[in-house]
Amino acid sequence: MQVASKGNGKYEVHAGTLKSTIDGRNEAYSYVHSKTRGRAYIVQQKIHLAKVGGRPFDVRVMVQRKRNSSVWVVTGKLAKIAGPGYIITNTARSKGRVEQLATAIRKYYGYLNTVGLDMGVDVNGRVWIIETNFAPMISLFYRLRDKTMYRRIQSYSRG
Repeated sequence: MQVASKGNGKYEVHAGTLKSTIDGRNEAYSYVHSKTRGRAYIVQQKIHLAKVGGRPFDVRVMVQRKRNSSVWVVTGKLAKIAGPGYIITNTARSKGRVEQLATAIRKYYGYLNTVGLDMGVDVNGRVWIIETNFAPMISLFYRLRDKTMYRRIQSYSRG
């Protein structure tokens, strides 16, 4: 669900494919409360997602390691594209679709070949994305004793 102030005390509530304009803050709160049936929800700032065919998309990256291994490997990545009229990229709820990540990126950004992700893990084991960068500093990898990753990153950067 998305709630946006439209000015002059009016609010637009977008839930599923339905958009409603509500007059007054208390009325908007009551409307949202009725839609959520009083259940607790997390409120977060809207992220203006990139779009494919006018529909927002986000990215799923799978990072795994085999049992008894310390090596983490990106095993899969894809774009989750919202269904028609939806703001959420949960494909089951919005009847959206998935697409190769490279295809979705190319449709929105044109040519892009590097993304750096800075992530953290909190004390409860939740993963947070701290920052992303399309031109990350690769010299950090040079500081590692084993230069394998640095050389691999350099080879991608050159060609």
